[in-house]
Amino acid sequence: MAAPLGLGSPPASLTERLAQELRALQDVSGFISAAIARRDGLPIHHTFRSPREALSLCATAAAVVGSSVAAGEELDEGGFAHGIVQYRRSTLVLAEAGPEAIVVFLLLPGSNQGHALLAIRKVALKVQEILERM
Repeated sequence: MAAPLGLGSPPASLTERLAQELRALQDVSGFISAAIARRDGLPIHHTFRSPREALSLCATAAAVVGSSVAAGEELDEGGFAHGIVQYRRSTLVLAEAGPEAIVVFLLLPGSNQGHALLAIRKVALKVQEILERM
């Protein structure tokens, strides 16, 4: 059913809204793939070709965030906000998206990490807002 005139379109589903946010990361030069995950590592939404790839990345990202949170507490430096981990074949960029979720994406080597960090922080804030409204 169409929305009444003057009221705009009906709200998008949660899946559509999260997919839209992940699409914004695809504009980052060197983008490989991205995911939104729960803090325990289970994927919420992703751009990977297979669920298995997403599950692997989300579990890894959750472990990195968990370790970073523990290190921040041990060093009395506060909570985790975002991080960058460089590997030989890619760069992992992660950001907290509220208390229950993280946003993570992979970049090709040599990509602009500053731009990637700005992009993921912006997406993470939007994802947090979307999930808080559920």
